Amino acid sequence: MKNIKSYIVASLAILMFVSCADDSLGPVLTFEKATIGAYVRLIELRTGEFDLANPTTSALDYSVDFVDLEDGGLVSQYVIDAQFFDNTPDNGDNSKARIEYKIFDSGSFTTSSKGNPGVDVQIPLTEVAAAFGLSIDDLSAGDRFSFFGRVRQQDGAEYTSVNSSGTIRGSAFQGYFDFNGNVTCPLPDAMFTGSYALTHVGDASAGFGLPFVEETITLSTVPGSSTLRQMTMNYLPAFGPFAVEGVRIDFICEVVEFQGLDSGVGCGGGSITVVGAHLPDYGTPSPQDITDDSVIILNLVEFDSDGGCSVPPAPKTIQLTKV
Repeated sequence: MKNIKSYIVASLAILMFVSCADDSLGPVLTFEKATIGAYVRLIELRTGEFDLANPTTSALDYSVDFVDLEDGGLVSQYVIDAQFFDNTPDNGDNSKARIEYKIFDSGSFTTSSKGNPGVDVQIPLTEVAAAFGLSIDDLSAGDRFSFFGRVRQQDGAEYTSVNSSGTIRGSAFQGYFDFNGNVTCPLPDAMFTGSYALTHVGDASAGFGLPFVEETITLSTVPGSSTLRQMTMNYLPAFGPFAVEGVRIDFICEVVEFQGLDSGVGCGGGSITVVGAHLPDYGTPSPQDITDDSVIILNLVEFDSDGGCSVPPAPKTIQLTKV
């Protein structure tokens, strides 16, 4: 452990130096340096959830454009696959396998606000349900439609979240390959927002100790969603801390899900990630009474990816208490 700690201290010091360096003097990560291919870039998310209270008018609504080495000029098609997850099996399990749902050809592309070819996309709840042979009566709050974007280029090459780097999928490049449309219980903006005191629950010593600074954080709304909240978390106080912005949690009726974070720091083998304990490998979502925003309990797994630090996945629990 001593050697591992020494290694991470050195690695983090290097990362801190790079992050603080003058862009004109140090290495600057660009799309050209990160990969050669194409990706989907989010321009605007207007509605990112399905409202079961208004099913006939509810739709996902967003704009994307395409980035490649010729400013999106090499993209010939934008394809969206869809899959349905029935998370409320009490009324029968209607989960459906992945299908090809929508195809946009280059002839339908418009020019985005950033100057690249792009599209405005609307996905009505009634339409996507019908694509799976489902009616509105088959849906319950907590069910989820998942969408998977694919970019096809003129030479036949295809790019997805699977064969694109985590950097492209992250916030720096606004990658928007894959996304969910949860069938939700909408929340008012005043709920689960404002100042919260972050503390750890139980033994949080595994790995490198407390994952986050125990401090007051601010939860705020996310454009396009009534159920998502975001915050800045200061990660790894023993060696930093390192601020990670835009960390999201999602309130899905009776549960809350931590959407995960990429810390950006590690021991030379990528970066350490923290994920929600609800993921298939780790368990179930954290229960939450969405009528009471005084306390939020989040079950996490640190070191889902260990960043080369040789640390096994470590369950941690944090509590957010409204102040």
